[in-house]
Amino acid sequence: RPRPGTARPGPATLATWPAGSGPQAFTLTVHRKPSTKATILSDTATVSSSTTDPNPANNTATETTAVRPAPLPIVVAAAQPGGSVVKVYDPVTGVVRFSFLPYGQQFTGDVHVALGDVTGDGVPDIITGAGVGGGPHVRVFDGVTGQQIAGPLGSFFPFEPGVRTGVFVVSAGIDNVRMAGVLVGAGP
Repeated sequence: RPRPGTARPGPATLATWPAGSGPQAFTLTVHRKPSTKATILSDTATVSSSTTDPNPANNTATETTAVRPAPLPIVVAAAQPGGSVVKVYDPVTGVVRFSFLPYGQQFTGDVHVALGDVTGDGVPDIITGAGVGGGPHVRVFDGVTGQQIAGPLGSFFPFEPGVRTGVFVVSAGIDNVRMAGVLVGAGP
């Protein structure tokens, strides 16, 4: 079975049954790559045998599936004493999946948030920008774990650190690459 996000074209042997064992059924699982833009997927499975099949007309099946994107998580930020907090809610249940203080307990200013699949795993990640007074600090948190992502994109200053007008963040797909880019703008 291929991992989600990978393709394995061509024939695959799933099982072997003894001759005369009667009709068999199997399930073909298709994982859609996050970059797939189609809303309809069509997959065909063909069963072949080294023995003569008395009914070869039933050896192929085609299934068409409507692909509906999963709803995006709901991400909110609140400035509060003890540190401005970001909360990530499940869009279906309304339950908090995780929360974190993107700039520590000492920062109580506004936090600007955006969503974008920065890591390329098919799950939107959380991008934060410190508001006025916090400097132009941008951080990116994994959408699955809530932990800051590794590398230079996980935490950076797009402008001089002494600038205290804050930073606005947005994410967008750029040049048809699998991962989203992080775009920033200076505060007010």
